[in-house]
Amino acid sequence: RYRTTRVHLMSLANYLHKAGWDDTIRPLLDGDIRAPDEEDSPSEGRRTFTWIWKAGSVGRSDSIAQEVLRIEWCKARARAHRWQEECLLLNEEMRRVLQFFDSEVFRWKELASADGSQDYDTTDIQEGRKAYVHRQANIRVAMRDLCSQKWQGVSDKLILAGDFKDEETGLVEFSPI
Repeated sequence: RYRTTRVHLMSLANYLHKAGWDDTIRPLLDGDIRAPDEEDSPSEGRRTFTWIWKAGSVGRSDSIAQEVLRIEWCKARARAHRWQEECLLLNEEMRRVLQFFDSEVFRWKELASADGSQDYDTTDIQEGRKAYVHRQANIRVAMRDLCSQKWQGVSDKLILAGDFKDEETGLVEFSPI
């Protein structure tokens, strides 16, 4: 019905020499006809509404459309909070991985400094043991350094709005519409 009515309005507008009405009564495409929460993008952050959900009502207040937009705003806010929580968890996970490698380096260095002479008969075995322990410690250092290098600057990008962070929850509070 909308498309038919629009075609009739176009013919009347041409006949009456009216211009500018087509800004408010836009052509309805098949892609425009979808629910506001229907996916149009593979990414949550790229979700958009079609124009039919943003267009104002003509001559009446449309409380249903406003309620739909409020619900969608709440869903978007919840998604933003979940994303922010994921960023906080990722930051903590990166910190813990680096801390784990540090503790592993410390553990292997402790083994290197421990006196294991009573367990082994020959100097060759003792030297081999120390070489192995140092090699393991160096592997952990290299792994820690590689992670640090790969993650350099990631923490800064994860804190997008640090000035508005809620001290209690650590999440950014968004102001209502």
